[in-house]
Amino acid sequence: MIARQVCVDICPFMACNISIVIHPANPFIPTANANLYYFGLYDKNGYLKDH
Repeated sequence: MIARQVCVDICPFMACNISIVIHPANPFIPTANANLYYFGLYDKNGYLKDH
């Protein structure tokens, strides 16, 4: 099972996504796009294990 491989059944994690699309002239044709994805895996003591 993939949950055991990435330790999510016993380790806390945090996932975040920020997406910004700017379309000043036409809402159907984006003229700018920016994405940020973050996934952090922490150990039992709360220290960052992997990101």
